[in-house]
Amino acid sequence: MIVSISQPQLLINRSFTVYSTTGTSFSCETTSFTFNGNRGQYVSGNLTSNIAIGFYIMTDASYQSWSKLGNCGSVPGAIGSRQSTMAYGFNVALPDSGVWDIVLVNSSNTRNASGFLVAYLTSGTFISTKSLLSTLTQTIPVESTTIKQEATVSSYSLYLIVGIIAVVFAIVLTTSGKILKKRRTTS
Repeated sequence: MIVSISQPQLLINRSFTVYSTTGTSFSCETTSFTFNGNRGQYVSGNLTSNIAIGFYIMTDASYQSWSKLGNCGSVPGAIGSRQSTMAYGFNVALPDSGVWDIVLVNSSNTRNASGFLVAYLTSGTFISTKSLLSTLTQTIPVESTTIKQEATVSSYSLYLIVGIIAVVFAIVLTTSGKILKKRRTTS
């Protein structure tokens, strides 16, 4: 079995500030980080903030539409989110290729949100041999696996384990037979 995992692509590694709503008529302020991603890739990372903020990953089109509404209450189509958090680790699969945004939302009317955000874009490739005549290539996430994929991996792993046990058993039988012959010869 061969596993090949691509190197993570650094998307964001920086401090941020999301301003408070002080002096505005808005119910929240946002900061976004835009990136391009492909279906099946994973966005993962960590966020820390000095005050509780909202965290969302959504398509750029959804973010642009939502920001034009000026309503912070209902976030459309976020594939990853955490409301009111000061520390958050995330790992989200992109369902489609395109332009995406990581959006930070501050609803405080008194304090700016300051913190640090690190985000990576990753994907992995899994290659396994099924018998000696065919090869299976399947894309899987780096840090998580769906139940269907686990079942597929487990069936091939089972073949591999049974094969290894058979080889070990054959070696033990062969070795024990030679030891018995040697004992009979020396007796």
